[in-house]
Parts: sequence; structure tokens; C-alpha cells
Amino acid sequence: MISSMNGYHYSDYTFAKILADKARKNGDKTFLHFLPDGRKWSYREIDEVSNQVANGFLANGVGKGTHIAMLMENSPEQLITYFALGKIGAVVIPINTAARGHFLSYYINQSDSTALVVDQSMLAHALALEDRDRLERIVIFNKDGAASPPATDPIASFTDYRELETFEPTAPGIEVAFNDMNSIMYTSGTTGPSKGNMFTQIHSLTFSLGMAPPLKMGSDEVYHLVLPMFHAAAYNGGVLLMLVLDGTVAFSDRLSVSGFWDEIRQSGATRTMLLSVGSFLIAQPPSANDREHNLRSAISAPMMANFAEFEERFGVPLTQGYGLTDHCCPLTAGLDTPPDKKFSMGLPIEGAQVRIVDENDADMPPGEAGEIVLRKDSLPFATSQGYYKMPDATVAAWRNQWFHTGDRGIKDADGYFFFVDRKKDAIRRRGENISTFEVETAIARHPAIADVAVYPVRAETREDDVGATIVFKSGMSITAVELVEHCRVNMPYFMVPRYYDFRDELPRTMTQKVRKVEMREFVEANPDKVFDREREGIRITRNG
Repeated sequence: MISSMNGYHYSDYTFAKILADKARKNGDKTFLHFLPDGRKWSYREIDEVSNQVANGFLANGVGKGTHIAMLMENSPEQLITYFALGKIGAVVIPINTAARGHFLSYYINQSDSTALVVDQSMLAHALALEDRDRLERIVIFNKDGAASPPATDPIASFTDYRELETFEPTAPGIEVAFNDMNSIMYTSGTTGPSKGNMFTQIHSLTFSLGMAPPLKMGSDEVYHLVLPMFHAAAYNGGVLLMLVLDGTVAFSDRLSVSGFWDEIRQSGATRTMLLSVGSFLIAQPPSANDREHNLRSAISAPMMANFAEFEERFGVPLTQGYGLTDHCCPLTAGLDTPPDKKFSMGLPIEGAQVRIVDENDADMPPGEAGEIVLRKDSLPFATSQGYYKMPDATVAAWRNQWFHTGDRGIKDADGYFFFVDRKKDAIRRRGENISTFEVETAIARHPAIADVAVYPVRAETREDDVGATIVFKSGMSITAVELVEHCRVNMPYFMVPRYYDFRDELPRTMTQKVRKVEMREFVEANPDKVFDREREGIRITRNG
């Protein structure tokens, strides 16, 4: 067991200790740079303002052990709130800002949240929930000025976020341990609802720290991030990685493909996290200044099929790795990865063990596909501690003392791991994991729907689109356009299916299991025989 990492004993990995030590060490060095308006915060300023906000939360009844949901777009105030709540031992529940209705209710209620921090622009979605009886305190952040709460509300008390910034910048002094729960991070459900992963303080702060050595990251890094901070990839894998490494975070509120390289140059970024963004960048017209930047590498997951074209055009080495909100980031393909391993997920980081096993958890020979299982013994409590209020799912995932990812992979003769496909019933689209179960549940709420099956459909890119096969109740039906509207209103925009196949019944096996493979293959082979909302000019965006 490793007792220390990056110069800290494992017991020092709490937000209060790490932020205070970084303020002493780095002082006026820039930690946060918010690109849309140019605002910057030094390490010292971040420590002080997060103390102010922490003390403000304490004065408003939010303290150690309080479960507090957050519905916020990327902003410095969002990150400061994360830090402040970490300092007082509150449990943060970041929520995808696309969540509406049932999905939003589920995250708030399943997590036992009694308080909420919400952007003014999304307050109406929270107040519209019929089952928000537990939300006693709502903190409103309005980037354009003072918050505007409703005149009266039968349930909640309201606080303007700006009031929290008026408290003293002294450390709140709450005793918080490295293994206290810090957050509940939701990941896509598979055969059931989304599961909340319990992150400790140390797990939040060291989530991707083991990736730094293979990528040769140091304290002079400027990490450019445009991905949402309610996901572990950007927040835990980017912001907190830079905090521990003494680096700088340059981030934006959302992705602008046309402005991406301007942000890279403006910020002096040395690293960036592309994930699925790379295919959009390579599609832009070439420019004479494509190579005018300081990037040393970029994370692309999955690896672009035309990675060589990207690297040649922009002069940026692409790498990838493998990580799960459910556990940790155990694999990284570093900068020294051989060219013939470019599509690999890399090698295990220090302290991580990764295996490929069959259905009986026996090791598969090199080159043969099986399930990816893993465990990490580098630091105590430095992995997700199971699924919140889902003990059976936790035990099932951790059987035989190995975490079962539900993903299939191959380990080659040289020890490199390659991703094959997902065992889990989930879809990856636009960087989001989509639960087919949750999409099916939302569609089935329409009174005309008798049965539904949702599945991935091969898209023009390496990602999936969403397909749905629909069976109406006897004597009832709706148009495809009406069904699209039902989906738009009742689920996050990225979940809304693109393809709709209407049938009298779902194809099933002799044991009555739905044959999703058959339906997927039909849609892929016969796109002209199903309703394609994009072909019909119906595009669903974040804003409607």
C-alpha cells in the first residue's frame, strides 16, 4: 500500500488541507482562468474566497454531512462552491444541467439532497418539481446580477450566492477526514436507474493523479477544459488534477468549435481534453496558424480513426486512457506509447491492477476478449465506495473482490489493453453515457406506448446515435413528430432518439428477451424505412 502520493500523506488529502497548502506554496500563481470574461484567481484568492463561501454555507444551515445538489453550468463560482462545500464536509451532488422533470427529481431525491445550488436560468426547472419537499434551502447564482427568487415559496428558503461571498475569509475549521464522503457522482444506469457513486475526499482529489507520470505532466501545465464540470472527466480529471500538481486551469462555459484554437492560444494551454471533440475540429477548414499553440498533448477518447491527420495538421500528440466514474482511472497510454499501440487504452497506472476475464472471472489468454475487471491499492479509500443506497448493485459489481466494469477488452502480449465493446446496455453519444433503460422508461410514460426498446445505432462518427422501436397500445397511436416532442420535454436533449421504428410487437427470443441486435441491424441497413428526425429537419439542442 502506498502511503503517500505527490508529496502528501494520504491523510492530508482533504479539500481544506490541500487548498490551504497550495495557497501557501503557490501564492499569487494563477490557478483558475475563466476564458469567456478573462477573470483570473490565484491559489491564494481561491483559498480565501472558498473560505468565505464555506462560512456562508455554514451560516445558512449547510454543514458537514449535508447533501446538497448542484445544477450549474461551468463557471468559476461553480468550482468555488465545490471547494467550499468540500472544506466543510458537505456532500456535493453535481447534476447534469440537461436534466428535467423525472430525471431531475430522481437525482435530487435518490441522493437525499436537502439543499440545492442552482443557476438563475435553471431555477424554474427545480421549482416545477412536485416532489421537492426535502429541499429546505436553495442558493441561487445569477451571473448577470442579483438573484431573483420567487416572492413566496411553501417549501424552501432562498439565498443569493453573492451573499455567501461576504463572509470572513478565515478557514471554517470543520474537522473533515480524507475518507469522509465528498460527493455522489451519477453515472449512466444500465439495467436500472442511474447509480450514484460515493466519492471520498481523497478519491475526488486523486481521481486521475496516476495519469500524470505517463503523460509527463508537471507544475507548469495550463489545462484547457470546455467539458461540463458536473462530470468527473473535467472536474476530477482536470481541475483537481491541476490543483494537486500546482498547475493552471483555463476553462470555458461551453464548447465553441470555431473558437477552440483561439482559446488555446489565448490561454497558453499546454494540455487539453478533447474526448469526442476532435472529429469536429478536424472538419474545420485548415488555417495557416493551425500549429501556433503550446499544446504538448491532448486526450482523445475514443482515439480518432484519423488521428494521424489530426496530429500532422495541428502538431498535437493524441493520447487516450480508460476510466470510470464507478471506480477510477486505471489505464493510460502515455506519451511514450509505441505507434502500433495508438488505439490502446495503455498500461495500468501505479497501484492499479487490470485483468481480462471470462464469465467465471478466470483470466483470458492474451489477444482474447473478455470483461475488464480492476482494483486499485495505491491509496486507501481512493476509489468510489460503491453505489449510494444500492447495496445489491455494489456487491454485484464488486464480486470476487474485483470491480466488474461491464466493458469488454483485450490484453495483448505486450500488456497493453484495448477496448472492444460494452457488455452494459448503454450508449455513448456526444461524450455522454446514455442509459437505454432510462430512455425507455421516459418514452413508456406516454399513455399511447405499450412497449419500447432503445439501442445504439452506428453513426457516421465512431460514436452512437440512439434508436427506438415503438409498439402502440391497441387502438392508440401518435405521430413520430409528437413522440419526438414527448422525448424532448421529458429527457435530457442528448438522450432524445434520432431513429424511430414503429412495429406491432418487439422481436423476442424463445425466452422472451428483446432482440435489440436485430432491431439495430434493421435500422442500420434500412434507414429509409424508419423515421429519422435529423433527416426531417428536427434537431434537438441543449436549449430546446
